[in-house]
Amino acid sequence: MSIYALVLLIAITWLAYPAVGIIGLRAAIARGDRPPDAGFSYLPELIIYPPLFFGFAMIVDFFVMPWGRWFVGILCAIILVLFAVDIGRNLAAIRRIEDRT
Repeated sequence: MSIYALVLLIAITWLAYPAVGIIGLRAAIARGDRPPDAGFSYLPELIIYPPLFFGFAMIVDFFVMPWGRWFVGILCAIILVLFAVDIGRNLAAIRRIEDRT
């Protein structure tokens, strides 16, 4: 995996995070678990985690060349799959709750 592909995959993964959080918040509000004026802060994760992922990949690559990029790339792909499952589950819950009312 090239550096550019890794950076793109990390960027896509962590730029999808706010959408997942906002949909999860909307589902929690619809269920009544959170107050209607509840908020969601994604800024700390958006600033901290992408450089950590990239830095970890580069440190591992320093010792065993392709494994750091592949490990972080696979980890980002797994996170994206989990994000998709979470979005689907929360959107289904929102739709189910809105259909009852």
